[in-house]
Amino acid sequence: NYQQSILAQEKVIPLPRSIPENTKNLLVEESVISAGPNKRIVYNVVKPSLLYYPAKNNISGTSVIIAPGGALQIISIDNEGVEVAKYLNDHGVDAFVLKYSLVHTVNNVFTELNENFFKTDAKRDSMISTIIPYAMKDGLAAISYVRKNAAEYGLNPNRIGFMGFSAGGTVTLSVVYNCNDENRPNFIAPIYSWIGEMEGK
Repeated sequence: NYQQSILAQEKVIPLPRSIPENTKNLLVEESVISAGPNKRIVYNVVKPSLLYYPAKNNISGTSVIIAPGGALQIISIDNEGVEVAKYLNDHGVDAFVLKYSLVHTVNNVFTELNENFFKTDAKRDSMISTIIPYAMKDGLAAISYVRKNAAEYGLNPNRIGFMGFSAGGTVTLSVVYNCNDENRPNFIAPIYSWIGEMEGK
């Protein structure tokens, strides 16, 4: 089907699952909605992964991991992920788009997004505080993976960046405040981040 065909064009790199297997209501499979060309929305991510986009001429060995936004309930995979990756590719930088753990969706993802995140601050904050530690672990695992496998991709293990938009910026900052030598990014770009919701200070 259409969903499978668009995903088949991307190299998918599985990451270790951060959400425990027995977590209630988080055992559903990842889903994708397409609202048109380059407008895919990913939701119900419980098995994190990276989508790899290599640059044709990366002379510096620089790479960037991109965490798209989506209020930690969806991932705006194209306009804050794939399109950014392609831009970086055009400028000689390899890119990895991170699909990180998200809040579970039961029925209609857009209805629940509106009810959970744009109407009730207390409910939103509670859901974010529950999921952000897992999303952060996914970000740390992504850096570890790229650094450990840098030679395979022809990359410099000391030139790994982490970029995030909105909720992805929250993941970016949470990564920075909880990293160690193995999974510390060499530079970051948190873009319109939710500062108050990050993990750590």
